[in-house]
Amino acid sequence: MVQGPDIGVVQADLSLRPDGTIWPTGRHFFGGQVGDYAWTIAHPPDGTGPAGWWPLPGPVTYDRTEQFWLLTIYSGRTFLPLTSVPVRTTRPSITIDSRGRIAVTARGGSKTFQADWPVMQWPTELDVAGLLDRAADDRAD
Repeated sequence: MVQGPDIGVVQADLSLRPDGTIWPTGRHFFGGQVGDYAWTIAHPPDGTGPAGWWPLPGPVTYDRTEQFWLLTIYSGRTFLPLTSVPVRTTRPSITIDSRGRIAVTARGGSKTFQADWPVMQWPTELDVAGLLDRAADDRAD
């Protein structure tokens, strides 16, 4: 369970045990769990705040003229950041398939990426209409 910058573990009796982990920043708007991963949405860091560049691995360049939010995927076991990608909403719908592809739906579009996706790279557009067409063709055969 995450409360601001603090992380705790829910026990079998539903009590909460702090695990001692504190995220460097509590500036997350929204988050959840998908498969074996945790995720959050936050402002992209610019390196000037108390958390520095976290959760990014260090100084990164990105287009600051374009409005986006930062979707960060964390290890569900260690809560260490695995990747961060730009998205266009603070409340995305997120799912994962059996191959580990993470799908994000936001503002009417769907995109996909893996937990080892390059940091700050836009996810790949998911052709939902094409998938539906192929599924219909497969059923007709």
